[in-house]
This record gives sequence, structure tokens and C-alpha cells, in this order.
Amino acid sequence: TTEAREELEGQGPLRVGVTGIRMVQYDTKVAIDKNLWLVTVVTTLAIFLVVSLTYRSLVAPLIPLGSIGLATFLTLRILGWIASEWSINIPSQIEPIIVVLLFGVGTDYALFLLSRTRQALEDGAERMEAARLGVEKMGGVLLSSAAVLIAAFVLLLLAELGLYRALGPALALALCLVFIITLTLVPALLAFLGPAAFGERRRSFWRTPPWRALLRRPGPAAGILVAGLLLAAAGSIGLRVGFDQLANLPEDAASARGYEELTGEFPGGVLSPVNVFIQGDDLDGQEEELLRLQNGLQSELLDANGSALVFGPQYQGRVPGIDFVSPDGSSARVLLVFYDSPFSSEALDRAQRLQEALPTLLQRSGLGDATGVIGGQTALASAARDTSNS
Repeated sequence: TTEAREELEGQGPLRVGVTGIRMVQYDTKVAIDKNLWLVTVVTTLAIFLVVSLTYRSLVAPLIPLGSIGLATFLTLRILGWIASEWSINIPSQIEPIIVVLLFGVGTDYALFLLSRTRQALEDGAERMEAARLGVEKMGGVLLSSAAVLIAAFVLLLLAELGLYRALGPALALALCLVFIITLTLVPALLAFLGPAAFGERRRSFWRTPPWRALLRRPGPAAGILVAGLLLAAAGSIGLRVGFDQLANLPEDAASARGYEELTGEFPGGVLSPVNVFIQGDDLDGQEEELLRLQNGLQSELLDANGSALVFGPQYQGRVPGIDFVSPDGSSARVLLVFYDSPFSSEALDRAQRLQEALPTLLQRSGLGDATGVIGGQTALASAARDTSNS
């Protein structure tokens, strides 16, 4: 992929753009790798700033960051070893999800112990005793939280989508490691540092903490929270999910630029045509029936507020490298080139509609004994979306 891009984008009198499914997948991986370090650095600085201001100490934020860093290192190394030893393909999308998960969960778990340990120190406990009390008070809470999350992630093994089946065990492993490290490394550091891990607590400007005032009026407080959640969730009404990798790529990605140039002159569906595969007997002698099927497919798209260029068996022998009818007449195919992006939510809806209508279209075309299926990247994305939503 890289060599082909460099060769095509070399200096010359012609302007050359490079795009396609493989190029889009390659640019997606590059974008993930390029931005992962930025997300990691920004998140680390945010955690350091918030924790240091909360505990008025430059040492306190180093404790959760240390446990998160160790958990991330071990998780990625163990997953790499498993993939190498057992020849398992682990999707590249898993790494940023693991990093974000460990930052969120690892920070929460560590802050629980920091808060309880500081409270014990303020009550007069020694360093070792304060760390022990922190684990004693919060260990059960952390265990129940980790157990529920790990069980939920393990259940992803039952998912139909391969990405989810790979994601579940990886996240469960990450949770196990961050839980173990939080209950071992964090208390050890707190027992060693003691009061040095925390700054002096300032007197509160509030005579009564705001949260206690809210507890006195639980009804209004709950109503406000529920209203806020409903307002935030209102944006999902009418949401149409797509698997458009092109739309998520940076504008300077080569495949995205190539697609823009492509759609300036050609339909966007050229990037990934939809294949309609038909299997039956003596299809090479049923030109009229196949032509009626093509017209039916076009009509179905028009009813779905879409349209496409249609290439079928009448182009047999006229398109190099593409057979529309097999030599033995047992199978045939029709290519549909959508005018818009083949990965938009509208394109995925049309592919699903065609799949549902295909048996009826075959019957109307006089091909009732044949079977058909919709294939191609658009159909795969539609199936993946339906599996995710089910």
C-alpha cells in the first residue's frame, strides 16, 4: 500500500490521486497511531492538573498516573504476546480504547484510595495504618466495580461482530490488571509517602457543603439531574448510524483527498460498488429475466430516494476482468454504483432494503428458482451496523 502510494504520487506532469478501500483502512490506522500520543499527553496533563489542584500537591497525581502507566504497559505487552504466540489478529482500534478505559477507571480507583488514606491521616493514623484503612474501606467497592465491568466485557465473547469478540477479552484483561495494580502499588506508595503525598487542606468557603444542601431536597435534585440527562440524550433522536471511515479521516489524508477528486468527476459509489449475486440454473440463457431484475433494482433504489449506475450481464465481455455471468451459467451478478458515498447511512439503508426486497424482485423477474444476496463493502458495513444495534 505504501509503495503504491509513493509511486503514484511521484513527480510528473499529471495530477494523481490515490484512494480505495485499502488506502482508507491504511490512512485510518495512520490517523489512530498519530493521534494516540496526543490524546495520551493531553489526558495525562489534565489528570495531573486536576489531582494536583484537588490535593494541593505535585506528588499526589503521580500515584494514579504511575498505576495507569504500568497497567497500560502490561496490557499492551500481554496482548502483543498473545497475538504473537497464538497467531491471533487483534484489531488496531483496540489500543486507543484500552488507553482511554485505563485512564478513566485507573484514575477513579486510585482517587478512592487517595481520599480515604488522606482522611485516615487527618484522623491521626500512621502512614502504614492509613494505607491499610484505605484499602479496607474501599477494597470491596473497587472489587465489586471491577467484577461487574469484567463480567460485562467477557460477555462480549458472545457478540456476533468479530471486533467486539476481540475487544471484550482485551478490556477484561485491562480491568484485571488496573484493579490488581491499584490495590497493590497505590497503597504501597501511600504507605511510603504518607502525608508527603498530600498538601494542606484549606478551609472551605462554604459553611455547609453544597452537596449536603442537595441531599436535603432529593426530589428537586433528582428531577434536575434527570432533566439534564434527557436533554443531553435528545441529540440521539433520529440518529442514523453509519460506518463511514472516509468522513472520519483528516482532510489531509491521501485517500480522503483522492476521494474528493474522484467524486468531482464520477459517482462516489465507484469507490466500492454494490454486488448483487444471483445463483441458479442456465442463467446465461435468461438475458431478459436478468434485465428485468436490473430494472427492478433501479426502481427499488428510486423508491428509497436513491439511484445508481447499473452494470449487468448485457456488459458481458465488454468490461475487462469482470465476468457478469459464470461460464457454466450457474451464477450471475449485477453491479450497482451509488451516486453518493458508499459508506453513508443512506447507502447502508439502501443496501439493507435491497437485500430484503431481493427475493421479491427475483420472483417478479421470472427468476423465482434462483437465490440472491447483496455483497460488497457497503453490504458488509450495513450488516456490521445491524449486528451492533441488535
